[in-house]
Amino acid sequence: MKNRIIALCLPFLVGIAGCDVYREKEVDPIITVNHRSVNMFAGETFQLIASPGEVAFTWTSEEPEVAEVSSDGLITAKSAGATDIFVSSGNQTLGVTVTVDTKIPLTDFAISEYSASLRRNDEVLLQVFPEPMNANDYKVIEWRSKNEDVATVDYKGLVIGRTYGTAEVECTIVGTETTVTKVVSVEVSIGPRPTTPFKGPHTLSAVAPYRLPAADFDYGGRGNAWSDTNTGANQAGAAGTQYRTDNGDNNAGSVGIEGAGTGIGYTSNGEWLVYTVEVEDAGEYTFEVEVACNGASAVRLEIDLESDSWSEWSTLISMSLPANNGWSNYKWETASSTVNLPAGTVRLRFYFVTAACNFRAMRFTYAP
Repeated sequence: MKNRIIALCLPFLVGIAGCDVYREKEVDPIITVNHRSVNMFAGETFQLIASPGEVAFTWTSEEPEVAEVSSDGLITAKSAGATDIFVSSGNQTLGVTVTVDTKIPLTDFAISEYSASLRRNDEVLLQVFPEPMNANDYKVIEWRSKNEDVATVDYKGLVIGRTYGTAEVECTIVGTETTVTKVVSVEVSIGPRPTTPFKGPHTLSAVAPYRLPAADFDYGGRGNAWSDTNTGANQAGAAGTQYRTDNGDNNAGSVGIEGAGTGIGYTSNGEWLVYTVEVEDAGEYTFEVEVACNGASAVRLEIDLESDSWSEWSTLISMSLPANNGWSNYKWETASSTVNLPAGTVRLRFYFVTAACNFRAMRFTYAP
């Protein structure tokens, strides 16, 4: 049996020995290219790079009149249109889409609005309109707020009001041939002011002292422009009431206005008057009050901070006023220190802490 098995195996081994050695079939390498689509202007060139680098490639253009390609993959845009650039090696071919536009230079642009009024935390989206509308050579749009404490802007032109004040928002478009910048003025407020100036504007500046009559407190009525413990008619007489109504204010009837607006009388503790002023030159001002005190009195001047809501009053200065011999003996009393006022529209409140005086006017003198 053993000899028989050996005899059967010999022909099989001989057959194996007579076969060729196994050879692995060659496979074409996979083609890749650095871009699968390209946008160009007529006249521009763009280099395509195919891999692997040790392989020889053939480059062809389907529409050479739109874009032609060199033997090493350099595209030259010829005219507006679209074509496919093919790269081939062996049995493999890969296509790259090329779109060619005619360059239309940007000459200018417009913004949807050049001034915006916002309340705190409100938003406005500023839109850009290129000129001409079909301009296609600008590549960068940059938005920037010059005062981010007041208003911020994102890369889309979305402006958000942050706090009371004004800010300039710039938009810059960078084209291949020109750069254009436009400015939008943004004003942020807490909301509609509850009072407006009476016989204004009352402008404080470095040019000259400004005398603000006491009877020229704001329009706005009780609780907004003034507070008076009297709920009836003007205790000082009809002439004072007429002074206000002659100037368009029918909501000051119970304030003790004397004469034809010559002063404020019949004052009581806790009463107050609001004045809106325009501060042209920010800085320190000497503050004086013209009063006739029948007894020792105390007043203070306050400023509206306008932070989260209107009428958030903060004390600028407090004054003790000596008795100066009667209700009609008016004298100027000067505060012991200056008051610091910011530039812009400012609301001030004159507050009677201890009221034993008649009040005729305030005076502000710039004190650099």
